[in-house]
Amino acid sequence: MEQAPEIWNFHPMTGVLLRTAAPCYADPDPEVPGSWLYPGCTSPIEPGPDIDGKLQKIDLDAGQWVYIDQPEGTSESTPATGNSSPEELAATVQAKRDQLMQRATLRISPLQDAKDLGVATEQEEAELLSWKQYRIALNRISQQPGYPQEVAWPTEPGATA
Repeated sequence: MEQAPEIWNFHPMTGVLLRTAAPCYADPDPEVPGSWLYPGCTSPIEPGPDIDGKLQKIDLDAGQWVYIDQPEGTSESTPATGNSSPEELAATVQAKRDQLMQRATLRISPLQDAKDLGVATEQEEAELLSWKQYRIALNRISQQPGYPQEVAWPTEPGATA
């Protein structure tokens, strides 16, 4: 079998390279043999070597990484936030929250239907309550101390903490 291509991650808002502890690889396409699937915010373009005081940013139009000055007070040791502003980081956190809330809403809908029709079992009523509490907790993450740099994500119902 052909070796999967190595990929590099970049921040969805800033395009800045996010170094990982181990290499990342594309996934084989189950529908098209010999093709690869690349997750969002990744590139098969290999970045250059690290340079002190510089970050690498993907230029998707040019198909290459470019060096940019590292803003003062930022550190490569916190790549999850990189040089994102609090507003950019909040937007990223809110996008994840919205995705999780959509999933919760999908789980709530049939449970709520059963309750509305008076056919919900005790287990379904308990699940409905748990999913609603989870969705409320997701909606309140912006009220947490340290937001948006630190977010304590609630545990999805049925998941192990």
